[in-house]
Amino acid sequence: MTSPGTALHDSRPPRLSLRERKYARTKLALLETAIEKLREKPLSDITVKELCEEVQICEATFFNYFPKKDDLLHYYIRIWTLEVTLKAREAVGEGAGLAFIEHIFQSTGRELAEHPRIMQEIIGHMALDPHGNTCHGTTELTLAECRQAFPDQKCVESLADVQLEHVFRPALERAVELGELPAAADLDAALLSLVSIFFGVALWMCCNQPENIGQAYQQQLGLLWSGLGGTPRTPR
Repeated sequence: MTSPGTALHDSRPPRLSLRERKYARTKLALLETAIEKLREKPLSDITVKELCEEVQICEATFFNYFPKKDDLLHYYIRIWTLEVTLKAREAVGEGAGLAFIEHIFQSTGRELAEHPRIMQEIIGHMALDPHGNTCHGTTELTLAECRQAFPDQKCVESLADVQLEHVFRPALERAVELGELPAAADLDAALLSLVSIFFGVALWMCCNQPENIGQAYQQQLGLLWSGLGGTPRTPR
């Protein structure tokens, strides 16, 4: 007989220590401060000192959270990917196919239209550091960080390690199951196209017409679905 304290039958969420919660709050506060400043100036002009002054920690403590200032961008990508995935789940349901992908692009388009500099920083950094040479564990989301960032999401920890390509592929597979894409569709090529659209459109439009990013995303997705032999979708 299993003892009452065995985790196998304990559906209650694990308790977090005060230290874990405090660490999560500080790390997320540093990210939030950095994002606010990125809307005004490039990361190269943002100093660790000013970030620490806002969050009220010493500069040496900053490097306990982010060994390099650039790690803030990788951490933002993790948080952002989790956020748009959760929004898509709420809007269209986890079992959606193409609509799930389209919602992620719509959310991204709205965010970039308001704050195009952030994506420019991310793409620029990725070009210089394509392999994401961050300190191990720096950008991974702990349970405490997931709960702190998304307190209203009960199952957010199940998505802690989500990455953009890992979000798109299941949705593409679901689109095939739903008949939105043909069974013969090349999902590897589709995934490559989605990532290319995501970053390529953002790179071009952020420098020219950031207010039209959402429209450009919709247009390019329509061309992709059509090229894959998918079912035409009504623009929203």
